[in-house]
Amino acid sequence: MVGFGYTSVKSDYNSYNKQTQGLIFLEPAYRINQKFLVAIRLEHVGSILLNEGFSISSYGIHSQYYFSNKNFRPFAGIGISQYHPIVTEGFYGYNSRLEETALGFSPRLGFDYGHLSLVAEMNIASASKAKISLPSSQTPATDGSLSNNYFSIKIGFSIGGGRK
Repeated sequence: MVGFGYTSVKSDYNSYNKQTQGLIFLEPAYRINQKFLVAIRLEHVGSILLNEGFSISSYGIHSQYYFSNKNFRPFAGIGISQYHPIVTEGFYGYNSRLEETALGFSPRLGFDYGHLSLVAEMNIASASKAKISLPSSQTPATDGSLSNNYFSIKIGFSIGGGRK
């Protein structure tokens, strides 16, 4: 599945609280049977083209259990992923470096309708330690943490495959 979405990101660093950002994702998947699906999850929250601001990249695996075998197929799922946040130029003058990658999980609910999917997902991971450079270039980098938690609504399209 490939798609895009909308996120609600909470960053606790220095009062910055950008509530909404876009995301893109790719989830190559395999249906074990009519009820179970396993997938690899690649996701990026934030700006890719501008390369500035607060963003989170993640990768991992997830599974889904389907409650129906009809054309409309509601599901529940859970995943485990690695999360890597970064702050780049243009984020009120802040930059981050030496960011830690954090392990987290992502419960999800959604449905498939034909080749279209709609997913609501909560990504939960511990904060990542990082060196934060302040807007003043004379100030040395300080230790800080970057949040990896966000809620997302995603729409995706399956290419090929379908019900097994």
